[in-house]
Amino acid sequence: MKRQIVLGIGLLAAFVIFTWSLTVIDVLPAGPDGSKVGYVQVNKWIHDQTGVSWTLYHFTDWAGAAVMLIPVFFAGMGMKQWIQRKSILKVDRDLLWLGAFYLAVVFTYIFFENMVINRRPVVISGVHEASYPSSTTVLSLCFMITAVRQAQMRIQKAWLRAGVCIFLSVFAASLVIIRLMSGVHWFTDIAGGILLSASLISLYFAGTEKMRGK
Repeated sequence: MKRQIVLGIGLLAAFVIFTWSLTVIDVLPAGPDGSKVGYVQVNKWIHDQTGVSWTLYHFTDWAGAAVMLIPVFFAGMGMKQWIQRKSILKVDRDLLWLGAFYLAVVFTYIFFENMVINRRPVVISGVHEASYPSSTTVLSLCFMITAVRQAQMRIQKAWLRAGVCIFLSVFAASLVIIRLMSGVHWFTDIAGGILLSASLISLYFAGTEKMRGK
C-alpha cells in the first residue's frame, strides 16, 4: 500500500512538473489559429508523421462513449446495494472508494476544461478546443484499468477473470494509441494524460490494497 501511495504521489508530482514545463519550454505558435504549444519541435514532428485521420478520430470518440458505460455499470451496482441494504455505509467499501475515484477524475476533467494549457492541432466543427491533457486518454485509462481491479476482486472463475482483464487492458492501451494516431492531439496531450491517469490509478490501487489487507 505504502509503495502505491508513494508511486501515486510521485507520478502526480511528475505530472504537475510536466504540465508547468509545457508553458515554458520551446513554446511557439503551432496551432491552426497561431495558438502556442510547448515542446513545439517534438509535437510538430510527431504530428507531421501521423497526419490527421478523421476516421480514427470518430472511432475513438465512439469507443470513448462506450467506455462511459463502465462507471454507469458500477454506479448502478453501488446504487443497488444502497437500496437493498438501506444505508450507503453498508455499500461495499471498494465501490465507495471507486465512486470517490470517479469524482476525482471528473474534477480533473472540469479543471482542465477551464484551465487551458494548449489547444488542439486541428479545429473540430469550427471550434479550437483545449486539448491538454487528452480527456479520451484519461477517461479510458482511469475507467478501464480500475475496472480491471474490480474484475480481479469480483470474478471468481479464473479463465473469465483473465479474459476480462486482458480485454480491458488491451482496449484501453489501443484506444490511447489510436487517439494519438488520429492526429487530433499533440503528443504531449497524450503523455500528460498517461501521467495523470497513472497517478490517480496508483492512489486508487493503494486504497483497494488496504481494503484487501495488503
